[in-house]
Amino acid sequence: MFHASAASFASATPAPPPMMPPMKPWEYLRLRREAAGLSIDEVARRMSPKLATRSEAARLAELLETRGYRALHNKPILRLASAYPLDPSVYRQLADLPPEQHPAVCRGCGSSYWDTQRGAEHVLVSWTAPHTCTGCVAAQVGAA
Repeated sequence: MFHASAASFASATPAPPPMMPPMKPWEYLRLRREAAGLSIDEVARRMSPKLATRSEAARLAELLETRGYRALHNKPILRLASAYPLDPSVYRQLADLPPEQHPAVCRGCGSSYWDTQRGAEHVLVSWTAPHTCTGCVAAQVGAA
């Protein structure tokens, strides 16, 4: 017969995993750009075919990925969305709402719950954990 106090069971119970910090809007943009396999210069080229405004587009793309910066209006986010797949409504939620109202976003690629496909390989998005999509888990397993 096994005898133990409630205190010994409580101490044997593993602690819950630490909470992940909330996703920041600039992190979301960087993850989506990287999932598309693009550099800042490639994004600028897609945003602005004119060489004269390409450096301006690169500065904008870089600024929007700068820690602590967020776009106040949708126009710059829509310009980025013309260069690579991202969801402007997810960006707005991350930028404007408290963390408890943020959508689920994969910490590996930036796919959100509402995305139907992940990256250029067009893999359907589903979730293995609250912050990891199946595509990123498969990529981690393949890399190991």
